[in-house]
Amino acid sequence: TLEKQMLRLVGSHCHFRRVVLALLRDIVGKRELWFSLRTADRLEAKARASYLYGQTSILFRKAPDMTPDEVAQLLNE
Repeated sequence: TLEKQMLRLVGSHCHFRRVVLALLRDIVGKRELWFSLRTADRLEAKARASYLYGQTSILFRKAPDMTPDEVAQLLNE
């Protein structure tokens, strides 16, 4: 399921994980995106992961028209 793909328990906190599409890897500079969700609460983690899924979907749509520096800047925000 999508939840199993997005959420990972690392230690006591949940993390968001999403695979970068092969055709975007050179632009994004990564094979996967990992972000700490900074919570151990499963419901809160699901909400935060859903938000990040939407944000990464937007990034994947815009990335072909962006420079690697612009992508890196978005990932740091």
